[in-house]
Amino acid sequence: LRQAVASNQSALAATEAGLRAGTRTIVDVLVAQRQLFGAERDHALARYDYLLNVLALKRGAGSLAAADLEEINALLLAPAADAP
Repeated sequence: LRQAVASNQSALAATEAGLRAGTRTIVDVLVAQRQLFGAERDHALARYDYLLNVLALKRGAGSLAAADLEEINALLLAPAADAP
């Protein structure tokens, strides 16, 4: 999903360049923006689900500790590009 975000960012940039060149319309730019925002949303949801599942797994195994919560907190504060 991280790669999908990067791909949609490139597609948006290309569409905006096409708009400036006169080969694309504003509707094309809006569609590209919508696709980028959807990819960012999907990536954020996947990250959130991953972190919740890590916590649930550690809780189920009986190994959940304060350090685990601090690690999850750091991942939540990290930019999406730097985290899983």
